[in-house]
Amino acid sequence: MKLFKIAVALMALSLSVPSIGQALVPQAEANVDRAQANLQRIYPQIPWGTPAPSSVEGWLMVPIIGSPEAIYVSNDGEHLFTGKVFRISGNSPVDIEEERMMPERAEKLANYDLSEALIYPASSEKKARIYVFTDVSCGYCRRFHGQLDELNDAGVEVVYLAYPRDTQSRQPTAYRTMTGVWCSRDPKGSLNEAFAGESFQAANCSDAVRDQYNFGSSLGVNSTPHIFLEDGTKIPGAQPTEVLLQQLGI
Repeated sequence: MKLFKIAVALMALSLSVPSIGQALVPQAEANVDRAQANLQRIYPQIPWGTPAPSSVEGWLMVPIIGSPEAIYVSNDGEHLFTGKVFRISGNSPVDIEEERMMPERAEKLANYDLSEALIYPASSEKKARIYVFTDVSCGYCRRFHGQLDELNDAGVEVVYLAYPRDTQSRQPTAYRTMTGVWCSRDPKGSLNEAFAGESFQAANCSDAVRDQYNFGSSLGVNSTPHIFLEDGTKIPGAQPTEVLLQQLGI
């Protein structure tokens, strides 16, 4: 992911911007081979996938292997676009990249082993499930944690997955705390204490925290709390209970 972000920054500095007239010239046929060859020649360090037709006429979508990211290349293989593209034909704008990734994310979430997740069940009839990537060092995560009872009472099952943001740093304080929480005899109680400021020693009971962090990264998580609905919808950031319930149709 870092490699891709650096490459995108380089693109912004080094690529010449085509004129609007050039960018809008329609192409009769997509030149997949040329698009792939140009990308691999200029950015060989990025593991490009195979260009495929996109929902934007005249542009190919090129996935990046091992990343949820993708870019767009013109059908002639000569121009590159990075950034969000919205479809505006309906009542509200639709991020076509998010739309593309939702089914894949939904499948990954449905098939992920939740045996080491912290699950807070609905108080009565379960009406929906949300997946929340959390970090004990995150103030907004702490605020969201205070909403669990409201969500559970409204019929929402909350699945907590660990995403300590400092996992890859030299001093992974939150990572160590969360491994201690996940390895404790009472992870839910320990999580409450961790959000209240208690410290925990890292333990080696399992790789659950690192596995969940890696899983979150594969879904595009880059901040906390990061919420996913069962259909793959991504909701970055803490949301008031009433807003979440509205998004869930409850």
